Amino acid sequence: MHLFKLVQNGPSEVDGVITINNQDIQVFKLTVDATGHVTFDLEHAAREFDHIPNLLEGISPKAGLVSLIATVTDSFGTTASASIDLGPQITIHDDAPSVTAVASDEAAALDESGPGGAATIDTGVIVKGDDPDVAGSGYISHAVTANSLVTPTIMFGADGPAAAGSTVYGLSVTNAVSGLFVTDGSAINLQLVNGVVVGVVSGGAFNGQAAFAVSINGATGVVTVEQYLSLHQDGLSNTPNDSVSLAQNSLAVTVTVTDGDSDQAQSVNDVSRRITFADDGPSVTAVASTAQDVLDESGPSGAATINTGVIVKGDDPDVAGSGYISHAASADSLVTPTIAFGADGPATSASTAYGLSVDNPVSGLFVTDGSAINLQLVNGVVVGVVSGGAFNGQAAFAISISGSTGVGDGRTVSVAAPGQPEQHAGRFRASQCQFARRECVGDRWRRRSGERPHRCLGPDHLPR
Repeated sequence: MHLFKLVQNGPSEVDGVITINNQDIQVFKLTVDATGHVTFDLEHAAREFDHIPNLLEGISPKAGLVSLIATVTDSFGTTASASIDLGPQITIHDDAPSVTAVASDEAAALDESGPGGAATIDTGVIVKGDDPDVAGSGYISHAVTANSLVTPTIMFGADGPAAAGSTVYGLSVTNAVSGLFVTDGSAINLQLVNGVVVGVVSGGAFNGQAAFAVSINGATGVVTVEQYLSLHQDGLSNTPNDSVSLAQNSLAVTVTVTDGDSDQAQSVNDVSRRITFADDGPSVTAVASTAQDVLDESGPSGAATINTGVIVKGDDPDVAGSGYISHAASADSLVTPTIAFGADGPATSASTAYGLSVDNPVSGLFVTDGSAINLQLVNGVVVGVVSGGAFNGQAAFAISISGSTGVGDGRTVSVAAPGQPEQHAGRFRASQCQFARRECVGDRWRRRSGERPHRCLGPDHLPR
């Protein structure tokens, strides 16, 4: 900062001069014409006040430094003079800085799938959460923007930018309610800790711990986000990798600019929606296991237990009693799954459930009279329904599954009519359910696997 001195430059001009390196530099010029009109020309920016960021501030020369003198002379040469102090009449108003900002194309997108790493953001006294469903400590996900989340337009004015720290980026919490929750449903509130915004869990097993933290580079506006605990995205089962963001108007980036005489201007910009957290949805693959359901029409028979709904179970006329003529239950699941629950961990109940589905209703199987069997899904049970013949619309067999273990239960409740080889041999791709095949050779029935032969009793009976 340099103080200026006043230099009289003739009867009608006063200059304001500063000396830099022994050289006088004119800062302003004050002149008056013959009619008394005063002109003030400012050639260089003047410093108003130190450390007072007042956009309307102004300065005037001190009283008693510059006067405007009016002199009159009559026809006899007699003069008279009067003067006023010009100092209070001259004001130099500041050219304050200005800044506006709009959202940029940048975003911080986190994915709970990771990878994780060592945490670097300082959350102060708030302990960072340690997700029990993710190996290791530190963050489970993080993101760093390439540039600032906002694009500022800055004008420093005649004073120019401050020598240091002319543009500074910062974070502010505009609403503590983040709108986010950890996986157990506990809410997350925002706190500003030494310039870092920390998402603090309220309630539950992680009460008071940091679920995530957001920091910003004050010079560049680059934002870093670290996530320490998995978040609750939604309760839908068909959106395994959906994203959530902070509630609108909860987090802002503040751009503060400072000019050469410490005047400041700010722009506050909401960036809540620019930070997103993607779910780490579960994944599962499965391969066929060695377990099977192998049925044998030789029996033994028993009381049917599988509920086929409104579909009437067939009653084989050639087998004594009602109910099933054969049944099998696998020892284990028919498939072996490989499961990854991800950062959210398994559900508190029914985290793994097995079920049956019909990929193609054409089973490829027939009852003994040649009528085709089509598959229907009835309340989770696959029912083989006869199409045509004496048993049209009846259940030839049914397959159920344990939802918790995947153990399959297949029961043959079909009827058999004589006169042609049986066609009950077959395998379902999904269920691995097999039916033993028997055929009539000459006047005897035999199992293909070499069962003891039975006498073929004619067109009305089938041996078991």
